[in-house]
Order: sequence, then structure tokens, then C-alpha cells
Amino acid sequence: MIYRPEVAVGDVRERAALSVYTTLLGGSMGSRLFEEIREKRGLCYSVYARDHAFADMPILQLGSGLESAKCVEAYTRMREIVDELRDAGPTEEEVERARAYSAGRLVLAFENTNAVARYAANQRIVFGEDVDPDAAIAALDAVTFDEVRETAARVADELAVGVVGPHTAEEF
Repeated sequence: MIYRPEVAVGDVRERAALSVYTTLLGGSMGSRLFEEIREKRGLCYSVYARDHAFADMPILQLGSGLESAKCVEAYTRMREIVDELRDAGPTEEEVERARAYSAGRLVLAFENTNAVARYAANQRIVFGEDVDPDAAIAALDAVTFDEVRETAARVADELAVGVVGPHTAEEF
């Protein structure tokens, strides 16, 4: 599932808010998708959300590894979770936990020289920004509850879906 949230990718604060939103949606074992789709309903063995900020647009990608017979139910519930976050917003506790997790994950990633090189190339080539890992961590730490709530509200209902298995477009 691919959404195109209304996020200004040239704005560091908006990219950071998208990253925190994505983490609370499906970026950790405490995320909404993991808790609901995997733990509560047992529909899959893996479920995730990832954000990508390209030079001209952001992408919110959701995916799952599951048995084909459970695909439509998982898709439907994943979509409902995105809708719930759009309409009601996240909780302050979810945002705080996701912000801390996002920043901590980045701190650990920056211990790997390849991760630093990828980050540096992306910052310089895609965004023309300075290469400053400390600033990236600080940007995540500075994300507010309201910024994440606004990001959730800007995830449009339209999406692209790709499925491997014996399914038809009408099922989705």
C-alpha cells in the first residue's frame, strides 16, 4: 500500500513529523499496525510502515507478509487504521513513544558508516542540505504532538495497492 501524504519534503520539520508518524503507525513492535494486525488478529507474520522523502514527493509505504487468504482482511484493517489516525489522530503517549524510538533508532543507525554515508548522500544530493547527523536526531526530538497529528490528517484516502497472490482488483 502506497499513500502520498501532503508533506512538504523540503521542510525538515515536516519530514521529521512524517518519520515519527510512520513509526507510531508501523515502525516498531509497539506500533498500531503491529499490535492490531499481527498480535491481536494474527493476520500476518510481518507488518510495517516506512516513509520515503524524495526530492518532489513523500511516500508512506505499508506492507505485510501474510497468507494470501488473509490478505483482504489485513488490507481492510490496515486501511481503517490509517483512516482512524487521520480522523481522530494519535494519542500523546503514542507520539512520545514513537519520537523517542525514532531518535534512538537513528542514533544506533549512525554507528554504521554505511548508514552515515547513505544519509549524507541523500541530504546533499536530494535536498541540498548540510550533512549533520546530530541535526537529524535533534529534528526528531523536536517533533511536537500537533505536528504528528497534522501529518496524520494529511494522509489522503487515495492509495496504490500491489498484491502478490490470486486476487483481483475488485477485492480491494
